[in-house]
Amino acid sequence: MTQRELDIDNLLETSNDRGVIPSIFNYCNRRCERCPFEDRCALRANERRDKALHPHDDWRQRVQRSFEQTIELLKRWCEREGVEPEQIMSEAPGDADCDPMEVSDRMRQHPLQTFAEAYTFSAMKLVDALRRSQAFNTWPAEAQDALDTVEWYGFRVASKTHRALTGFALREDDDDADWVQSDWNGSAKVARLEIRESRDAWEVLLRSGGAAADSPLRGLITHLDQLDGKVADTFPQAMAFVRPGFDEPERA
Repeated sequence: MTQRELDIDNLLETSNDRGVIPSIFNYCNRRCERCPFEDRCALRANERRDKALHPHDDWRQRVQRSFEQTIELLKRWCEREGVEPEQIMSEAPGDADCDPMEVSDRMRQHPLQTFAEAYTFSAMKLVDALRRSQAFNTWPAEAQDALDTVEWYGFRVASKTHRALTGFALREDDDDADWVQSDWNGSAKVARLEIRESRDAWEVLLRSGGAAADSPLRGLITHLDQLDGKVADTFPQAMAFVRPGFDEPERA
């Protein structure tokens, strides 16, 4: 048995562990070291195992292995279900309106997405400026942590918004579907939660730095408030989405 096959078997074994919460990693903030469910996440367990087996590899090699594992899992699913991979491809929608890559590119131009990315560009510029500032080194520890939070969510807010928009655009009409528990609502909920945490972090930075009334940081908070409202208007059911583990008190 090859190392790749062993990795897949270990991944499947972890996913079937009764203590693991299925799909919890799809709707988290990816700050694993702060997560109370870190030891119940199959993705986190796989990442730890991969680092232990390949301690000197960089992120590119890890991403490559992740793709290879995904392809291998799909092949095993096809074998189990008696489905030929070519059959799946031949039955995939051919209409450009349903092509995932085309839709993903089109959603980049969506007004909500451009508004989210405008925040990302502005926020990351200010993060870089603060990190370069000598005065920032004298700020309290809570400010350092707040800046880490802003930086961490800077790109994620836009990426989760994009995932929500793309998922909604690719939805199939189904009167019996549970739209509340759709991936786009889950992604939109994560985006709103990360917007809230980003806003709180900027408030800490404003306080710590004694920001003036006309500080550009205040404009970013206003931008986040407006972004949150736009996401709420676009995905009104998002906050009703139940995230595996996080929104299930009986599992806490």
